Amino acid sequence: MSDSISASNIQSYLTECPVCSEQFDDAARLPRRMSCCVQCVCQPCLQQIFNEEDKTLLCPVSHHKHVLHHGITSLPTESITSKILDYQKIQTDERVACTDCPNNNEAIASCEECCAFLCKDCKITHDQHRLSRHHRTKTFDEIKSQPIHTLKRLHECSVHPQRQEFFCNTCEQIICVSCTVEEHREGMGHTFVSVDKAHNEKSTQIDNMLNQLDEKAVELTQTEQDLLHKVDNMHVSAEAAKQDINRCFEKMFEELQQRKATLLMEVEERSGTDVKLTEDFLQSTRKLLAKVRSSTDYIRQMRSIADNVEDLLLIVSSTASLNGILTEVPKKVEFESRGTTFVPANLNHLESTIKMAGMVRSVTFTSAQKPKYVPEKTAYNTITLEPAEVPKVMDTDMGLSKVENKPIMCTHLEWDTSLANRDVTVEGAAVSNVKPDVPPHDTGCRMQSPRCVITSKPLTLKTGRIDMFQVKCRFTLKQKVEKNTMLFETALTPSPLDSQWNQLFGLSVSVVTCPNHKQTLCVWVRYGKLVTDLPLFKNEAGMASELHWNFLLDGNKHKIHVSNVCDGNTFSTVSDVVHNTPLWVMMYVSLPSTSEMTGELISGHNINSNFYMHGV
Repeated sequence: MSDSISASNIQSYLTECPVCSEQFDDAARLPRRMSCCVQCVCQPCLQQIFNEEDKTLLCPVSHHKHVLHHGITSLPTESITSKILDYQKIQTDERVACTDCPNNNEAIASCEECCAFLCKDCKITHDQHRLSRHHRTKTFDEIKSQPIHTLKRLHECSVHPQRQEFFCNTCEQIICVSCTVEEHREGMGHTFVSVDKAHNEKSTQIDNMLNQLDEKAVELTQTEQDLLHKVDNMHVSAEAAKQDINRCFEKMFEELQQRKATLLMEVEERSGTDVKLTEDFLQSTRKLLAKVRSSTDYIRQMRSIADNVEDLLLIVSSTASLNGILTEVPKKVEFESRGTTFVPANLNHLESTIKMAGMVRSVTFTSAQKPKYVPEKTAYNTITLEPAEVPKVMDTDMGLSKVENKPIMCTHLEWDTSLANRDVTVEGAAVSNVKPDVPPHDTGCRMQSPRCVITSKPLTLKTGRIDMFQVKCRFTLKQKVEKNTMLFETALTPSPLDSQWNQLFGLSVSVVTCPNHKQTLCVWVRYGKLVTDLPLFKNEAGMASELHWNFLLDGNKHKIHVSNVCDGNTFSTVSDVVHNTPLWVMMYVSLPSTSEMTGELISGHNINSNFYMHGV
């Protein structure tokens, strides 16, 4: 801040009441300092909102409630503001009254020692009097050319007609010499120091506090930007969802228009709720940021033009408020990203699903605790999909009779293309590790972990029912794969993770470069821990292979069997699978620099009905 403050800046910021925007003065609009918000409000504005019955005042700036038993006049006046007004009058050649003149003459000078304005007659007497003839006086023309803080004002004790030269540490009040032997004497347990010493100590404290508030402003600004990004992300996801809805429903007949309108309305409602929630957090952050900025700007400007006594008064009155602001925290969102997506589920079965077609879903990514081996910057979030299941429809499952004469239900599964990572290409049931020619919408609904997809609905292990689906993986290695690298994964997980590492919860079947079998690619089956480590092929460039796995969820025995479709043999079984918990099917494909890879989801009527598993 510059040493000299222009009249326009003073007028616009420090000398106007923030409620009525009228300028303060020493008569009708006395500036009363509000301790709750480190700002001043004029006395008439406060008088209008003061409740005479219960003696309460709701601050018009911070809305903090004060109890004032002795009324508005018990609030301190702001001497710094009065000083600004005097300086402004001098700068603009307005009339300034002589301080002690009985005739209320116009002042022409100021005495630095007496801190008083002098008219022409009083200045002559002042210059000739033996006690004041050596005082340094300044004409108003001299004052005009000097910074505002050089203008001295008299600070007298409100009890005794003496200067305030001491500070009582016990009461945190500025006092005069008479106070030190009366109300604030040491014999009554009071301790006091000089104003200069107290100012030095308090000044360091307020400087540190203002620096902390500066740091907080930086953090809040970053939070504001993050929240703005989340809001923008939600708008993008909502628009993408609307486009997906339109593309699907444009292919349908007139009977689907009502369903289309319903889904669009649901997008608006969900998106509006999400955006409103996040904008509330954004508004909370902005309010706190505005309070931090206005308080620090206000205090700094006031301090830059204050003398030690004025500054000390300001510090004492402002410390509690600034401490309060430091402890305030904005509302925080509990998720990393959130958006609304449209799931084009069951549209292949139009006749039976006409009234249940599609689904609007809220997708939330929430930061999860990273295992030690996961790098800090790696995306690692829990994915929550609401609702968790698509509406039940007919003709989506194919019934077989292969296990103990009990029906096997081949549920129709499909990839949720709106959640698929932007680095994979999804064509029907197939996923390749090649980036799509036209990048899809970058919404808050997409997984950030590279080359991952998830189905639009989960499977559930239920008593009396057996479910089955298959996965086919084709790949050709471009180079030898580094040790402890996962090339491909199919997971059945109750808690989907947005992670390029293996899924930690539920069943994970993956192709890895196994440290237990050198120079070999192995199949790992994990269910909480490593269950199966089965060597497959050599780890060398040019190696090409096709894997065809069958997953059978046996709700009667609480088991999941994983088999090789080529020979029908079960190579892994996990037990004690939790019932009635949605299990999401997820797939991960390798880096395109490592291999050419395609993973295919086979379900519903596409499953080979002649498949038979041995050992189940």
